[in-house]
Order: sequence, then structure tokens, then C-alpha cells
Amino acid sequence: MRIVYYTFPSFLELSLHRIRSLSKHVELHVVVELPPEGRNSNILNIPHDKQFFNIIEPFNTLSEYFPEKVNDYWKDAASCNLAVYQEKKSVHPLTWYTSYQISSYIKKLKPDILFIEDISLRFSWSICRLRNIPIVATIHDPVPHSGERNWRKGLAYRLVFKKITHFILMNSRLTTAFSDRYGITPDRINTIPLGTYDIFREWIQTPVHTEQKTILFFGRLSVYKGIEVLYKAAPIVAEKIPDVNFVIAGKPVAGYSPSIPPKLSNNGRFEIIETYITNVHMAELFQRARVVVCPYIDATQSGVLLTAYAFNKPVIGTDTGGLAEYIWHQKTGLLIPPSDKSALSQALIDILSDEKTIDTFESGIGEIKTKWLAWDRIAEKTIRIFKQNLI
Repeated sequence: MRIVYYTFPSFLELSLHRIRSLSKHVELHVVVELPPEGRNSNILNIPHDKQFFNIIEPFNTLSEYFPEKVNDYWKDAASCNLAVYQEKKSVHPLTWYTSYQISSYIKKLKPDILFIEDISLRFSWSICRLRNIPIVATIHDPVPHSGERNWRKGLAYRLVFKKITHFILMNSRLTTAFSDRYGITPDRINTIPLGTYDIFREWIQTPVHTEQKTILFFGRLSVYKGIEVLYKAAPIVAEKIPDVNFVIAGKPVAGYSPSIPPKLSNNGRFEIIETYITNVHMAELFQRARVVVCPYIDATQSGVLLTAYAFNKPVIGTDTGGLAEYIWHQKTGLLIPPSDKSALSQALIDILSDEKTIDTFESGIGEIKTKWLAWDRIAEKTIRIFKQNLI
């Protein structure tokens, strides 16, 4: 079975896991869309002076920017290429031309299935040309996050959803909402979880000891992330846990200005990191943390959570969206109600106060990684969907 897998820099950490696991079973041709803004996205950090002269460029031209073991993730793919967009605007004649060339390249591969990791407006123009090829699409945010409606994403969905043969969501809780919102019949939807982002461990340069009183909040700051709830809970935690350290690592999204962190008693402190965080630095932060906190007001699933598990860190998260399917309460972390500062503070106090819980959580995380969130298992489920949608 020949599969073309189309993905994006913002999903590259999970896509490399998919590539490695799917390549064991199918002839996999990978295309990574690279727009100008994608050069510095998640695990990708391409220097600004790096030039690309063709629309289709070999992915291995980026090998020098990854640790050696990361390059092994795509070595078994039948091909792995970049689809380079030079124009920043999604709606532009040059973008349409580039999209046309990419769709022509995909057509020449004659895939049995086109598998796409969500949808961009740029690639929507390509999809409109790819007739008679079954398309399986993952959708990462079945409903928009609070404060993050994106007209480009909305337009892309309207353009191509009718052309998608089958959809894969990463949690079952939002299946009905997704079906109702876009008028998609349930028989066109399946649920398959994401696996843990173990790839980030390849950026560990020097092992770092866990700091027993360090709490990590990682990722972009946005309305739905619940940083304000954490700020309200922090003083309560500091009263019970001397020397507690809250690490807030991430930049606010455009248009959002979080509150100033409160002052803490008992020598408690906030460590605010709003600069660009390299993969090496990120690996250090997750190693340092005793617990990772995801106090989201609403959510679908969480890459931060899956990164925490890669570093064997328990997660305190809210029972919203699909998070409950990824957090096994009292086994891999703790689930609390959203927007509840009392529940959040008590959960943090409980974990930081009891050193014995770490062994319990590490055991649970090991179990969920090898069962529910194992990438080989995820690949097998995905391939079954491919087979069901062959023409």
C-alpha cells in the first residue's frame, strides 16, 4: 500500500513518530509543508540564511539541524521531502502556483491514500485538485479553543471537508461536537490517540536532576491555557510548600496579555521564561520539573502532556475536552475541574507533599506509554482505516 503523508512543522515532533512506525508497514512518501513562518516551529529551527531553490526539496537537507538519532526517524520512509512555500500569504498567486506544483508531485506518486496531518489553507488548493485519491485527515482541534478562532483554518475546512474520505480525531469526547459542527456523519470519523513525544529526549545533552519543588507550566500563553487560574492557586500552594518554584515557559499569543504573577510567601517564586526556548532548553525544563501542570479551561488533547510523559513526569490537568482520556487519575497524574483554583492548589500540594507518589506515577506513565499511547499500536489502527477507505 502506497501512502503519501502530508504534514507540517508544527506537528513535526509527532509526525516523525508516525513516519517511523508507519514505514514498517507501508510504502510511505512524506511531504512536509515548509512556509516561511514554519522555519522556527516546535522542533524545527532553520537559520534565516538557509536558502531553498526548489519547491520540492529533500528533507535530509535539514539533517544538520537535528541530533543524529532524530535523523533515524525518517530513514525507512520511501521518500521524505519538503514542500517549500516562499510566499507568506496563504491567499496569493505564488502560493496557488506552489500548491499546484505540489499537487502535481503527489499525483505522480499515485498513492493509494493521501494521509494529511490536519489541513492548512495553503494545501487546500492542492486538495481541490487531487481527485480520485481517498483522503484520510487527522483533525487536531475539532472545535476552536477559547480566544483562538482562526479564519484561515475555518476557510480551509470549508473548502476541503467535503473532499475528505475519512477523519481521525485524537479523542472521543469531541466526536459529537465535531460531527454536529461540520455536518459530518459519524461513520466518517474514527478516534485514535496520539503517542508520547519521546523524540524530545534526543535533545538531552546532560541529564538534569529533578527539583522536588518545581512545577512546570509549558507552552504558549493563551486564554484557554488557564494561566490565570494557576496564578490564583499559586499563593495557596506557597503557604503549604516552602520554596516552591513555578516555572512559566512560553510566550503569550498575539492579543493576549496575562496578568502579572502574584507575590508568594515562604520564599516561593515564579521563574518566567518568555524568550525562544530551544529543544535542549526544553529538555532541561522537563527534567527539572517534579510535576507538569495543564490547568486548561478547554482543550482537545495536549502535546505538553505527551512531552511530560516522555520525561516520566506526572501531569495535573483539567477534566475538559479529551484530557481525561490521556490522564489516568491517580496513576499518571491528577484530574481536576477546570477553572477551580482550590482543586488545582490542593492537587499541587498533594503531589509535592508525598514523595511516594512519584513511584506510583512513574509506573502508571510506563504502562500508558507501552499500551494506550504506543506509536506502533497507533500505526496499526491507522493502517486499518487506510484499508477500509481504499478505492
